[in-house]
Amino acid sequence: MQLKRIYWIATALLALMYLAGGAYYLSDMAGVQAIYPTLGYPPYLVPILAVLKPLAAVTILWRFSVALSDLAYITRGELRGYASDISFADQASIRKRAASNDPNGATFLSHSSKDQDLVVGAVRVLEGHGAKVYIDEVDPEMPPYTTDETASLLKKRIGQTKRFVLLASPNSKESRWVPWELGIADGNKGIEKIALFPAADTSHEKAWASWEYLGLYRRIVWGDLQGYQKKVWMVIDEKRNVATELSKWLAGA
Repeated sequence: MQLKRIYWIATALLALMYLAGGAYYLSDMAGVQAIYPTLGYPPYLVPILAVLKPLAAVTILWRFSVALSDLAYITRGELRGYASDISFADQASIRKRAASNDPNGATFLSHSSKDQDLVVGAVRVLEGHGAKVYIDEVDPEMPPYTTDETASLLKKRIGQTKRFVLLASPNSKESRWVPWELGIADGNKGIEKIALFPAADTSHEKAWASWEYLGLYRRIVWGDLQGYQKKVWMVIDEKRNVATELSKWLAGA
């Protein structure tokens, strides 16, 4: 069930509960008026409070549900679309640039080798917000097989970068390198400098988050953010319900 539907159902149920309570107060006005003075309320406020309290609660819940339901993850199809908007030559240029960028001060983009078709779209979004993206998939210095040298070089590169973004999809869990890279970044940078870039089949699907510990990390989403007139890309901490516009997060120290 989609997030929007869940919150609307919860809002409707709570609204009915509060309105039923208000109806009870109004139906037993004499009894309620006898009790309210002991609570510091004058009797004439009883009918007003009986109506305003449920309305206020429903309004707050409605605003909260709208704020959450308007947040959306990018889909795999949309990322592919961002790539197909440009020529194959431009796509190759983006890959080459990201692979040859100096990792110092860059944003490390971790991804599964099975998500090659999503990389260009993700890079375009990040670069569009001021990031210098580094990817290691075609690094000429990388040994062709998994070795201690490969691991040491990856640790060094991750440490040199300023931000770490994991292009998260159902393929990420099957990758040999993605979980390891995330662990290195966590130990090196801390949670604040790491963000997941979820790529799913639908904008509210969470199959990509099959590892419970992914819930620790901030996520790159699209939606309404206080202080901005239009929808923006943002990095959101869903547990604390706070977000930072993507370009500001990428530019942070």
